Amino acid sequence: MPPPPPRAPSPARRRALGALAVTLVAAAIAAPAAMVAAGSQRAAACFAAIEGPRGPALPGCGREVGWLSLPSRLPWTRRAASLRAEELGARAAVAAYADAAVGRPDRAALDRAATDVEIAANVVASGSQRLRLEDLGPVVGAPHLGREAARLGDRGTLLGRADRWGDWYVRLHALRAALTEADISRAVAIAERYAGFDPRDEDLRTAVAAVLCLGGDAKRGVELLTLTQEDRATRRYAGMARNWGDVHALRVACAARAGAAPPPSPESPQAGDDDAVEVRAAQEVRVAEAEGDVERARRGAEAARALLASSTRAPAPASRLGLLAVLLAYGAPIDAARAAALSRARVDEGESRLATGPLLAADWLPAPGLARPVVAAPALARAAERAAELAGGAGVTADDRAELSAAAGALAFEAARELAATGDAPAAIAILDRLGPGAVGAQRGVELALARSSAWVVAGDPARALDALDGAPLESAAPAARAATALQRAELLASLGRRGEAARAAVIADEVAEAAGATAPPERPDEPPALHPFPVLDARARWTRLALARPPEGGPLRPGAAPAAAAPPRPTSAGSPWPWVGFANAATPWARLDQGALSVALARWDAARAAPPDERRALRYAALQRRGDAPPALIAYLSVGAELLGPGEGDVEAWLDALLAFDARRFSYRQHAFARAEAARWRGDAEAAALWRGRYEALRVLATDPRRAEIARYLGI
Repeated sequence: MPPPPPRAPSPARRRALGALAVTLVAAAIAAPAAMVAAGSQRAAACFAAIEGPRGPALPGCGREVGWLSLPSRLPWTRRAASLRAEELGARAAVAAYADAAVGRPDRAALDRAATDVEIAANVVASGSQRLRLEDLGPVVGAPHLGREAARLGDRGTLLGRADRWGDWYVRLHALRAALTEADISRAVAIAERYAGFDPRDEDLRTAVAAVLCLGGDAKRGVELLTLTQEDRATRRYAGMARNWGDVHALRVACAARAGAAPPPSPESPQAGDDDAVEVRAAQEVRVAEAEGDVERARRGAEAARALLASSTRAPAPASRLGLLAVLLAYGAPIDAARAAALSRARVDEGESRLATGPLLAADWLPAPGLARPVVAAPALARAAERAAELAGGAGVTADDRAELSAAAGALAFEAARELAATGDAPAAIAILDRLGPGAVGAQRGVELALARSSAWVVAGDPARALDALDGAPLESAAPAARAATALQRAELLASLGRRGEAARAAVIADEVAEAAGATAPPERPDEPPALHPFPVLDARARWTRLALARPPEGGPLRPGAAPAAAAPPRPTSAGSPWPWVGFANAATPWARLDQGALSVALARWDAARAAPPDERRALRYAALQRRGDAPPALIAYLSVGAELLGPGEGDVEAWLDALLAFDARRFSYRQHAFARAEAARWRGDAEAAALWRGRYEALRVLATDPRRAEIARYLGI
């Protein structure tokens, strides 16, 4: 018997089945979209947790890609899921790279993570080709290994891939990395390769040219610098132009290295101005002397005389001292009255009086750039002798004698700085002993003791530097000199590993600096705020005390200051834990006696280094968002910064590379190497101290070569 025919579903049943089908289809469509949303949310939370308080293990954000696997295969969610999967991989690679420099610093891990960042960058470039990533967290740029290496101070990656960088700014960072490591042969090899690409960017082109001149291909360097000079002299971009005087000084130095005639200045500049004239006047004399052209050297000295006497252009004190040295060392005979008139400051026009130079040893090293004339030590010594001779002549008025004595003392101190920079501390001290007491005056005995000490510091002998401070007549010294002496003693004791004595000395230095600031005379009309000594010494003393002597638990960093407990005792990475003090600009409020932001910053740094390991890790990440504000007390800053990394938590040097990646360019390469070596000595890391001291010595030899003086100074060596 045949089965009965199937019964047609009733209309109600058909409607129910249709609704069920629609629901199932909608669910099938919606579920992958929900997976994309859930995966995105979880990944964003994971990446946010990386820079917050956490343990040493890096959160595995990459596993959230499982939420995107199925949606990436379905047409309606493929694009959204694929873009997020691509971004997840890119962010995870960059996070692992940063973790290897900041979270748990490790050089081997840095190398491995760099390769992953490069792979992620290629994935984005061949995939979505996006320039920014914004779906799984704050907006960031697409991964770029060169940019990340520069941001984290990873010199190994910058140098290891130097021939593969395409962006001009990454190439510039690669050159800087080689100079930071004092690897001049490698810097020259990199510059030769980049010169073959005929760089168009001015900063890269001048850096490449300067390194070529420093090495052996000075002719090619002159060619590149000629392009830059002509461009600056004749073209304006958006109504703006850059001055070309420093580039011309660099061209002259390169031409001398190449054995060529000095190149002419632009005849009819239409854009940038002719600056650095004082630098070039001193350079002209030095180059002429090296070539045995006595008459040309005398003409250059007369040009220096004209600049000193100019009624329209008043040189800065450091430039005036260099011009005076050139005039007295190479110029025609001059009488005492005229020499005193040329050395005297025009106070009514805002000029500052000649001074005996910086008090503290670390400040004896020159800042980067061609901001002041470069005069060799023998010329400075001859000029000091000549000024002292004129001051002691018959018939000299009391005012002229005082002016010439001050000039002789300032020139003697400059000669000592240059001699110490060459490593010849005995010669530096000899000129101080010969000209110091008579030229500077007996009441300046503390300054002389400090100068002798600084000569030994720069030459690399902290023990003899400490001995040189013994017996200094502190009772009769000016307040700033007393504060500087106490501070240098604390720094030297720390350098010698006498940590307990250094801590006590740091407290004394801070108290002396505070007292000196409280009794400081008002700023003179002829003294800009940036040159007022007390705020700078006070800030440095406070940083040094923070680095070497912890305050009592919950107590103030100094009497009258905000106690450490007033700051967040456990700063987190939510926002910046430190205020912006503005150390890069010496005209901002920190450089005056009111240092409120500095007090808050110091208290928070003290609280930060006492935080638990997971919060210190978050603070290291937060520190990357507040770079560019390193204080002039660079050694103390590095010492305190190193304390954000506890024992066994990673490579301190790799972390300090990241911490100082932005600030390093504010200091010369020698200042940087010196500070890194001293900071390592303070924390007892003999291996790192020897490494950086070796780099410092290599840079010292390079920078004190008279044939390459302006080139090295331009490069920041």
